[in-house]
Amino acid sequence: MDRLQSYIRPTSLTWWTGIILIFSGLFRVWGVEIPHLTPAIRPLIDILFGSSDPGALISAGLLAIGIRARLARGAE
Repeated sequence: MDRLQSYIRPTSLTWWTGIILIFSGLFRVWGVEIPHLTPAIRPLIDILFGSSDPGALISAGLLAIGIRARLARGAE
């Protein structure tokens, strides 16, 4: 359980970056339409990530979270 908890660190900027990348990729894959929110988020994702492949965004997010967790475990 300790090992799993090392991946979930809401106080870490790297963790939030990974989560944003994952959700941006999922948002592109599923094409979710949320009234009043989608028109604001879709252009922001396009500006931040351009025409990046959704799989690449998800993979980069998982990589960021995994590396941060591994470094945190190695430092303990």
